[in-house]
Amino acid sequence: MFGENQAPPQTWPFHVLLSVPRSRDEVEAIGAREGWRAKTFGRGMKGHKPFFHVIEFWLENRLMIEVAPPDMAEEYETFLKTAATGMRNDPEALRLMRATHIKEPA
Repeated sequence: MFGENQAPPQTWPFHVLLSVPRSRDEVEAIGAREGWRAKTFGRGMKGHKPFFHVIEFWLENRLMIEVAPPDMAEEYETFLKTAATGMRNDPEALRLMRATHIKEPA
């Protein structure tokens, strides 16, 4: 159903990881040229080595997308093909991953 939302929410959940044929330096240079935040971060479990890395690229410093140059895209794909399956079945691993992104009640 389409229509005008008279009271749009302040936040809206979504996720996008964009694989690009550019290097990390090129992506960060684009961000710098536009005056937009573009910084590399690891993703994974709190207190552990990251499973993969992405560039948090803030379009107009308002909308964040994760950008993955070829080396980061390969790292991400390897993670999905290997470690992800075992971790989905490990309650402790899931708790640690959530702790990285979501503050859970004590």
